[in-house]
Amino acid sequence: MDKGIKKLLHILTAYSKKGYGIHSPFVFDFQRNITHPERKSGTIYSKYLEETDKILRLLLRTKAYYKLDELLLLTNQYHKKLEEYEINYDTVPQKETQYNLIIADAEQEIDKDFLKHGTFIALLRKNEELKRNNAYKECHVFLNFYDLGLCIFNTGLSKEEFKLRL
Repeated sequence: MDKGIKKLLHILTAYSKKGYGIHSPFVFDFQRNITHPERKSGTIYSKYLEETDKILRLLLRTKAYYKLDELLLLTNQYHKKLEEYEINYDTVPQKETQYNLIIADAEQEIDKDFLKHGTFIALLRKNEELKRNNAYKECHVFLNFYDLGLCIFNTGLSKEEFKLRL
């Protein structure tokens, strides 16, 4: 099936931008405060309002909202942008560091040692590749944004998958 048709089907079947129909308090909060927050100046997102890359903007909001300070970047994307925002990150995994935000290409396998409670893993690329990743198989909540999959490891959440729109 054509990529454009697949993306259109994803958008048509995804949950509302306002969060209606989502019965998980965690995902509802995520949708209302990160994916589609009110655009107010003076919020934790103010410095990201002008960012044009929707995926990067979502990742920056996630980092700010959940106070994720240990970032591992396993992709060739976003190096320059993260440096512009003065965000520190590792590109080579350090075993002694407990990363709480990992950004990787969907085909990149994530070391099981990093799949722990409180970790957010952002998988970039094609929708078909997202579900083949070992992080997807292990995570508690999977937020599918079509070109981005967000795996959330939280032992207090039941295993669920949600289709959302950016």
